Amino acid sequence: MSAADSGQIIKVSGLSFNYGRNKILDEVNFDVSKGDYLGIIGPNGSGKSTLIKILLGLIKPDSGEITLFGEDISRLKDRFRLAYVPQGISGTNFDFPATVNEVIESGLTPKLGLFGRQSHKDRQTIKTIDQLTGIEKLKDKLINHLSGGERQLVFIARALVGRPEVLILDEPTTGVDIASQERFYAFLKRLNGEYGMTIMFISHDVEIITKEATHIMCLNKKLVCHTHTKHFDKEKIIKELYGDKIKTLTHSHQ
Repeated sequence: MSAADSGQIIKVSGLSFNYGRNKILDEVNFDVSKGDYLGIIGPNGSGKSTLIKILLGLIKPDSGEITLFGEDISRLKDRFRLAYVPQGISGTNFDFPATVNEVIESGLTPKLGLFGRQSHKDRQTIKTIDQLTGIEKLKDKLINHLSGGERQLVFIARALVGRPEVLILDEPTTGVDIASQERFYAFLKRLNGEYGMTIMFISHDVEIITKEATHIMCLNKKLVCHTHTKHFDKEKIIKELYGDKIKTLTHSHQ
C-alpha cells in the first residue's frame, strides 16, 4: 500500500535548506495525513515560511526527500492539489479595479491556463464556495472596497475554486479584527470537519493553534515537536522554542 493509499499525503524526510551560510532548516522530518488540521509555530527565522515555499515547489531544498500524494515532489504535475494563501494578503492595498468575482475566478488559472474556459462544474464550485464563505453578496464589489476580514475570505475562496486537497495559509489573520478572526477560524473548522479539507497554517499564536487545530508542529530550524494538540506540553515546548524569558498568556477568541 502506498503512502497516499494509507491516508498519508505529505511525507518529509531529512529536509535541510541553507541561505548562504545560514542554516534555515536542519534535517526536518514529518508527515501529514488526509484530514489533518495542522498549526505550525516557531520564532521568527525558524524556517516556517521556507518550509511552505519548499512544499509549494517555489524553492528547492539542499537535501532531503519530499513525497506529495505518493509522488516525489519533483514529479508532481497537479500543483493545484495544494492551494496557498500568503501572509498579509488581506491588508494589501489593491489599486487595480478587480471585482470579488474576478479575483475568485482567477483561482482557476493554474488549472485551466490563461485561456481555458470554465466548465459547468467549475461554475458550480464557484457558486458553492461563494455560499460557503458567505461572500455571494460581495461578488460585484471591488476588492479594494472590502474590509480586511472580507478580503481574507475572498482569497480563501480564490484558493478553493481549483478544488485543492490541501489548503496552506501563512499567518492568515494578520491585520484582521477579532470578530473577523472568529468567523474565519469557524469557517476553517467547518471546512476541515465537514468537508475533510487538509489544512496547514502558520501562526505565532499558540492559543489559537491549540484551540482550533488537531495537530501542532513546532519548528526552530529543527523539528522541536509534532503532535496532536491534546498531547501538546505548552509550557515545556514554548520554553524550548523561545527561552526562559517568554511567558504564555491565555486569551479567548470566543
